[in-house]
Amino acid sequence: AKDDNAFGHYSDLFEGLTLEKLPINLVYIYAARDAFMTYELYLYQKELFENQYKEQKRVFDLELKLTKIISEMKIEGVYFDEEYTNKMSEGLNAELQQAKSDLYDLVSRSVGITFDMRKFDPNSPVKLKELLFKYMKLKLPRGETYKSVKVNEETLEKLNHPVCTKLLEYRKLFKQVNTYVDKMHDYSFKVME
Repeated sequence: AKDDNAFGHYSDLFEGLTLEKLPINLVYIYAARDAFMTYELYLYQKELFENQYKEQKRVFDLELKLTKIISEMKIEGVYFDEEYTNKMSEGLNAELQQAKSDLYDLVSRSVGITFDMRKFDPNSPVKLKELLFKYMKLKLPRGETYKSVKVNEETLEKLNHPVCTKLLEYRKLFKQVNTYVDKMHDYSFKVME
């Protein structure tokens, strides 16, 4: 263990000097040690993968092979049809607005006319919790309290109510529009001709 620290940190050894100001016979030993330590780290992590993780084959066979492809995509970019994407965005946004309108109608019918729709934001977990469990008085999932319950996909499926089904549909469309389709333009650039 003492031998591992024999070379120390670069700044300790060379007191802030840059590599080009040092004799090569000193620098190559230090650089070789970096390479050696990287290799030792690889061997250590390889052993961890072999001993602890069943997913090793998937990691090395798929994900690491994709690294080159993803890197090239990031550097070169990918082509997408802007006109088609705009039409898709318009269509999905229209579906999203319809789903939101249908959701509001279902909520109004479920809660009654005393419910103020301005208090209902389908994207707010706090407001959804309030709507589902205070105003609609749905039964909390087993083992949950009002404070602990999360209004996630699993909970909404367990509640098995038409409002929850419509809410899941709305959330799916909302994610498609706001995470994927409408964000494509943020990551694109015009091809110069």
